[in-house]
Amino acid sequence: MGLQRQTLQALSAAMANPGAYKQVRDILEFADGPGEKFYVSSVSGVATNDGKSPERPLNNITNALAKCTALQGDTIYLLPGHTETVTAAIAMSTAMVSLIGLGNPGDVVITTATADINLIAVTADNCLIRNIKFTNTATVTSQTEMVDVDASYCVIEDCIFSFAANDKVEGCNFATGKTDNKVLGCTFILPDDGESCILWASTRMEVAYCHFDLSGGEGLALEQLASAGDGCRIHHNTFCADGTVTPMMSWDATPGAGGCVYHNLVFDCAGDTDVFGDDANLDTWFIYNFHGAADGTATAINPSVT
Repeated sequence: MGLQRQTLQALSAAMANPGAYKQVRDILEFADGPGEKFYVSSVSGVATNDGKSPERPLNNITNALAKCTALQGDTIYLLPGHTETVTAAIAMSTAMVSLIGLGNPGDVVITTATADINLIAVTADNCLIRNIKFTNTATVTSQTEMVDVDASYCVIEDCIFSFAANDKVEGCNFATGKTDNKVLGCTFILPDDGESCILWASTRMEVAYCHFDLSGGEGLALEQLASAGDGCRIHHNTFCADGTVTPMMSWDATPGAGGCVYHNLVFDCAGDTDVFGDDANLDTWFIYNFHGAADGTATAINPSVT
């Protein structure tokens, strides 16, 4: 459902050369299957374009989504330099659509100047969001999410979530009753008094190869919500804190039979080895998780038992 990262970066570089457009388009069509391809650019896009080539991009994501067909495997490519300031949540309500930013990390930005709105609302299954930077305004007064997922089989990959200094903004939220959602290879930069980077209540949630930078102050990387499903997999993530005792994970419900938290590393959390929160029943397997000390040694991390 997408290109390998190295291939995508090479194609992104080629997009800067107008003479390479046709070749890039042909490769994308071959690699990504039979679905339609749409292009979006805030620099050169026009609402009345058909969006079917980089020469005729649409001006925003909503206009591109309106052209997508469910279960066809359509892909929306955001051209390097695309910046979108949303005033209402972008609605990904068409199943099996991919939203992919081209270029280097941070080249495509979705933000908002309106305080109390989500940035993207995913309500259709089998959607992909890749290589996009999300930011928000610092004036939020009610709870909002950068990406709110009320669907199954959603993948959020290689994105950057950079939080403004506000304690009411959350990164990704995954609703209860859904299944098999993933957050892979993303970076979360949380300032002081921040909210949770990822919240979930879905079954078989996977968070892997992500980096959580909590060095700005208090904040929570992962929060499992009440009534969450079983089978979470939290693995190969890194966590940085500011030297205060800051939990990396919080379990509002039993983590779930068959779940596993493994191969995670924590740096500079006051030497505390109890940073994965409370697990009342210890029904999740915690193994090979370590806290890195200043002298280069590592101490195993275990959840506390309540």
